[in-house]
Amino acid sequence: MARQIRVTESDTALKFSSQYVAEDLGFFADEGLDVTCEVDAGPAGSWLVDNLIGRKAEVALGGIWLPLMYRQFGLGDFVPFAAACHRNPAIVLGRSPMPEGPFSWDMLYGKRLLLSLAATSQWMFLEGRLRALGVDLSRIHFVRDLHIHTTHTLWRGGYADFYLVEPLTAEPLIGEGYSVAFTLAETMGEVPWSVFYTRGDLIDDTSRPIVRFKAAIERANRWLIESPVSDVSALLGRRFRQAGGCAIENVVTRFKATGVWRLTNEIDRGASAAYQDIMLNYGLLDRHEPIRELQMAV
Repeated sequence: MARQIRVTESDTALKFSSQYVAEDLGFFADEGLDVTCEVDAGPAGSWLVDNLIGRKAEVALGGIWLPLMYRQFGLGDFVPFAAACHRNPAIVLGRSPMPEGPFSWDMLYGKRLLLSLAATSQWMFLEGRLRALGVDLSRIHFVRDLHIHTTHTLWRGGYADFYLVEPLTAEPLIGEGYSVAFTLAETMGEVPWSVFYTRGDLIDDTSRPIVRFKAAIERANRWLIESPVSDVSALLGRRFRQAGGCAIENVVTRFKATGVWRLTNEIDRGASAAYQDIMLNYGLLDRHEPIRELQMAV
């Protein structure tokens, strides 16, 4: 009998495609797993850890900061064990085509940057990375913590000079004539942006369900990277029918080109440490939390 693994994810998004590929192509089944992704994570993924604590789910998928924060303050033993995204996939749109050449941060000075992504992690990361790059944040007008429907209305109404959005959300806007000013994946380096995590007791389970889950995800990563964009988009299009094939192809192409997806799902220790520096400066953590190595040999 297949071992059941229930996944609770912060959102259904193209950046989490390794999970969908592993399910749709039977990679989980090949590992003797029956994986379902139907456990409600609540508004903005606020129930992810609670679903693990309450044993409603065995695996959570979302930002790495949440399990680290809960573990550090004694709320449970939560272990990030695989990366779903190795870079932040968000996009900053501009109102007109950008000049040729690399983006210069002083182009933001004196301008208004509207954020549709009100999650703690997005602002924390953006602020931390910009500071590390030497950007004077006092010279940029950030508008955040608004609902995405409000920010869309404001943007289309002419409010703000730049607009931070998720990739699939950006595609219709690009089609309307707005330009890509820069992507966070290209300009802000590696970060374990989205990860799979679980309870410590499942890591230690002798039947190795998490090891098998990780192996299926890594196989899916290889398929995403090595398969033609058209094949990847066709498969993912079954789950994201409203997006349209062209939009999915554009996002898949960008993810493959900018390193959002990689062959491996190992969590990079250096990138994790750098991200935890941002969390420390933000006040989310009091100290660095080690990333536990998952032994894959059975």
